[in-house]
Amino acid sequence: MNGEWFKYYLIRYTPNAIRGEFINVGVVIDTEDGKWVYDVVHHKDKAVAIGGSGASDELHSLLRGFTRFSESPDAPLDFVLASLGQSRECSGEIKLLSGENLADRLEGLMQKLVR
Repeated sequence: MNGEWFKYYLIRYTPNAIRGEFINVGVVIDTEDGKWVYDVVHHKDKAVAIGGSGASDELHSLLRGFTRFSESPDAPLDFVLASLGQSRECSGEIKLLSGENLADRLEGLMQKLVR
């Protein structure tokens, strides 16, 4: 896989579309062979700060949806994103460098864009 380019998508939580506030809560990487990998936050402090008391439950439901779909590895990523109310517009592309693996790259994206 080294030297290959992969598309990634940010998972966003938007408690109120009118206000337009959102937080990035995870990253999905499309491996282009029909498979995808993802990681999400495990703390809800920021979500509660912008979304109020119900935010924790809403975010938990969104993240549980990704967990449910990940147990069905044949679910097309476009379908998963649309089903969970996420943008299907690519957030960017990454390239695996020599000696790097996809899990390391995913963790790097999480550190840079989410945490």
